[in-house]
Amino acid sequence: MQKKIRKIGGFVGQNRGNIRDCYSVTTVRGKKNLSGDFAADNSGNISNSYAKMPLDALTGGLTGENTGQIENSYFLHKKKANSRSVTRLADAKKGEQLKQLKEEKNYANLGFDTDEIWEMGDSSIPLRFIPKNWNYAVPEEETEQLTEIRISSTDDLLKFAQEVNKGDRNSQRAHVVLTEDLDLKGKEWITIGINRFCAFEGIFDGGGHTIRNFTIKKKETVLKGFFGCLKGQVYNLTVDCLIGNGSFCGGLAAQNEGVIGCCAAVLEIKDKSDMVGGLVGDNSGEIFQSYAAGHIITGILLIPFFTPLAAIPVALLLGMSVWGLVGNIIDNTDFRSTFAPVPYDEDQVPIQGEEIAPNTDGHFVSF
Repeated sequence: MQKKIRKIGGFVGQNRGNIRDCYSVTTVRGKKNLSGDFAADNSGNISNSYAKMPLDALTGGLTGENTGQIENSYFLHKKKANSRSVTRLADAKKGEQLKQLKEEKNYANLGFDTDEIWEMGDSSIPLRFIPKNWNYAVPEEETEQLTEIRISSTDDLLKFAQEVNKGDRNSQRAHVVLTEDLDLKGKEWITIGINRFCAFEGIFDGGGHTIRNFTIKKKETVLKGFFGCLKGQVYNLTVDCLIGNGSFCGGLAAQNEGVIGCCAAVLEIKDKSDMVGGLVGDNSGEIFQSYAAGHIITGILLIPFFTPLAAIPVALLLGMSVWGLVGNIIDNTDFRSTFAPVPYDEDQVPIQGEEIAPNTDGHFVSF
């Protein structure tokens, strides 16, 4: 019997759609699977995007397998160009050495729009979104015929998810506006759109807010993500979560057939799933100006996997991840750190007076 090959990508597991101006800083451990720092399998279009994380145990640096179109997209690394870690990859020619990319003009020469979309970051996230432009304004004409649902509490959110999954057409096709950051405090999340027959088809505007600290671990949930099957549009939303095994897994959506823009997933996925991506498991729609960060792992964590984020002390979260959690620090006092769950390193000393709290600007930090 032929062994089933799982697809594991830092940003998407499988892409059959269109992705532009996106990045992944997700640690992927995809040994013996089809894996890539950005996408495991691409038969669609990827443009002006990049991935940066360790190249260990990957099939490809950017994509594990590619039969589609890739333009101005790369995996960034610190290795020597002729090192075995790079040359063994299926897409070795897509690699760019970080030491050659020290100025904004270097990225502009690679095709990145450094006037409107991208700006220089730091050693952890070398290129990031310009904060003031990281927002999508939904045209009024697209929402005027839709029922508006405003969500300001976890109760509102749970009710909305239940109505979509029950097949309520007004909810499935609604214009949803999130008005507050929401903390689900480690609760098991009810995936919005548990299958194709009750997919969300409306417009969900996150308003730059974050929905954080939820888990999806029930075995009976096949499509694991904030959205299960998405056929509508989602903008300006960040999710922060822990996900267990499923057929399809993605922080924002397990399956996307719609449009995702200016969104992010900061997550940890315990990988024994068939198709896994940091943001989306299986994409046949459109994604733009979005990112994924965190861990997609095989192996044992140093803390219980499904420990709610709210239950982990600040001192623990200040510990450096054993896999090196990505960081992104910008010089603006209005921006506060957002973090993915990290294993504890008892040798690390907390920074006195440091405050850690989720933000909504699409950037995060680790120590």
